[in-house]
Amino acid sequence: MDIDEEKTILNLWKKPIMEITLGFALTSITLNFLWLQYILPAIGTVLIFIGVRSLRKENKYFTMAYFLAASQLVINAINLIIISTPLVVEIQNDIIFSLLLIGFRLALFLSLSSAIRNIFQKANVSNIQNSFFLAFIWILSFALLAISPLSNSWMAFILLTFFCILVIRSLQCLGDELGNIGYGIISIEDRLSNTVVVRGYLIICLVLVISCGVAANHAVPNFTEIKFSTASDTRNILMEFDVPEEILNDMSYENISMLQNAIHVDVYTDLLMFDGVSEMVETGTRMYKEYIKPKNRTIEATTVYTELPDNEIYVLVYFKWQKPKAFWNDGFTIWGEEGIELLDGKLFYQKDGTDYEASIPRLKNDFVTTESMFFGASQSKQISGGVCYPFGSENQRGYVFYRLKLSEEQGIVPNCINYLHSKNPISLPYTFAEQKILSGHREYKQHYTTYDLKKYQDMQE
Repeated sequence: MDIDEEKTILNLWKKPIMEITLGFALTSITLNFLWLQYILPAIGTVLIFIGVRSLRKENKYFTMAYFLAASQLVINAINLIIISTPLVVEIQNDIIFSLLLIGFRLALFLSLSSAIRNIFQKANVSNIQNSFFLAFIWILSFALLAISPLSNSWMAFILLTFFCILVIRSLQCLGDELGNIGYGIISIEDRLSNTVVVRGYLIICLVLVISCGVAANHAVPNFTEIKFSTASDTRNILMEFDVPEEILNDMSYENISMLQNAIHVDVYTDLLMFDGVSEMVETGTRMYKEYIKPKNRTIEATTVYTELPDNEIYVLVYFKWQKPKAFWNDGFTIWGEEGIELLDGKLFYQKDGTDYEASIPRLKNDFVTTESMFFGASQSKQISGGVCYPFGSENQRGYVFYRLKLSEEQGIVPNCINYLHSKNPISLPYTFAEQKILSGHREYKQHYTTYDLKKYQDMQE
């Protein structure tokens, strides 16, 4: 395009360069709250695309950058799919995927740097700084710092932050400087306006996150029609020990048979209220006491301790939703005495008068690392698992069954179940509910009980 003819045209460089600048800033900043670490990069990626889109006809380097920017849109969408599903657990430490993301971004800004250099050559200009090359250097420095021993250095972080600010300011100036050299932009008529592209892409990202979240967080185990245990002498003995009949109905014949030599049973029940309502009740003249009333999201948690001869204890942790609500990746952890031997874990529900059962997903008894605000990281052996039921299911319930052998010196058995309820299917990044508990998530409810061996109970009496 003839330079003299374009001198009279308004600065058409400023808008696309500003879009690229804003996109660079948004994809370089990480704010880990309100999901901004995912929202801002998505907006930044599409802003870079529409900026490059307006310049793609200027030279071959801008054309190359256009295709790389389009690839970045796809990569960002794939990344949103990954972080919305269990794939994030497998890929979060994958160096190849991380290198792919960095590689595409480096290639994009290197192409933009070559494109601007080509414009400078055509306009016979040499006194303007190539801001895109500075952006390329910043991205490369950031990547090298991330894999270096200085990755946790505050000084290095501060220096990179100042460098990033300088790059952004330089990119802002570039649009004005390009307008002053008298080199115009080839006009492009696109069917879709930039506004439509931005809104459309962000809507697609939102739909992907929601649909992947629904699919990943509603992973229902393979339920089969339940086969109720037959009546037995052991079952009758346990009923005489006041074990609820509903719990015995759900226990398998094999599990009940393990308790045939029971000498004592204690049963403890508590309500875990996830949306309980506080209420002040008058207990006397000008005296009030606060009570928590259950609302819609309440679990009835029951712990059954069964003592056998020789200090052998069987523990059954039973939970039942008062209203069916466990549809989105609930989870639990159970801890107690050392030496727990996990025996069984089942989920149950009812639909159209028929009961169904399935093994608890991800059920395991293993050493885990727990995070605490006050005590930091610690290791212990805990039982953990997931909970999820089909839509339309009623009478949602389940249990975990384990045993332990106490030494002669031990006389008290503690048991604690931490249950985390997920109210919606969106979890970014995707994390198993039981892992959230171990990572210090505080929104779980706890049912803690202890059992004294029968010989100590007799001594106290």
